[in-house]
Amino acid sequence: KRSEGPLFDDEGVGGKKGDDGSYWNLHRSTVLLRPSPTPSTSSSSSDLIVSGCTASTIYALRGFANSTVSRCADTVVVAGPTRGVLRVVDCDRCTVVAAAR
Repeated sequence: KRSEGPLFDDEGVGGKKGDDGSYWNLHRSTVLLRPSPTPSTSSSSSDLIVSGCTASTIYALRGFANSTVSRCADTVVVAGPTRGVLRVVDCDRCTVVAAAR
């Protein structure tokens, strides 16, 4: 049976890692937030927030109401379907891949 929560690598350093789609100040980390096994309206009601991360890769494959990537550097964010607004603010050398509804 697969876990539905996020997976983290062992190389990551510091930061807050939430299973709700919020990630702050990650450094050299890889995160996988798997999609929900059954689609529901509540799965896309939360927001994805990635802030202050450096040299990290975040795969947030669930649906989100809104997505925000801010103050990140050298970071890759792959976001699941975003129903509302996708914001990228004050980022350097970042790649954001997102699906829109």
